[in-house]
Amino acid sequence: MKLFGPFILLLFFCSTSFAQEEKEKVERSKIEFGGVYKNTVSLNIGGTSGIAGISLERMLTKNLLVDLGVGYLGGGIGFKIYPWAVKRSALRPQMSVSSTYMVWPNSSNFQSNYIGLGFTYFSIFKLNFHLDIGPSYFYHYANSPKEFPDRWFLMGNAKIGYRFSFYSMKRRKSNLQNIK
Repeated sequence: MKLFGPFILLLFFCSTSFAQEEKEKVERSKIEFGGVYKNTVSLNIGGTSGIAGISLERMLTKNLLVDLGVGYLGGGIGFKIYPWAVKRSALRPQMSVSSTYMVWPNSSNFQSNYIGLGFTYFSIFKLNFHLDIGPSYFYHYANSPKEFPDRWFLMGNAKIGYRFSFYSMKRRKSNLQNIK
């Protein structure tokens, strides 16, 4: 009977620590996949931003990412598919599919549809390094003068990105306000 009290106390502490661990797992799943924050802002050449610009990426799953870009002469949307789940401090192969609308100054408007194969490195310092290359089909809009014939080109995309989390920023802000 003397062991019953300490046993109940031990059971209470164990269940509390398991509940805390589950809560942390749920919070972590809101902000990251495989130790990689879900959001990235990138500086890029090529890709969804036209010739050069910035893009905002959002991981939808461990293997799928959506990319919105805007920049010099264009803007667009794309998706990246990773055959293996993203992971911090790892190089991952990927396939990208994107569509970009471009406007040459005082000239034509055209669309580029791109399929690229490449790699992304997710560093431990919240940085991404991305390179891909592949075919892209360019076609002009009907009301636009043709600068070149509608045809396939070999295109590439290079990015350097910074990963972040809106959720953790909001949580940090509320913690700072609670301190005051």
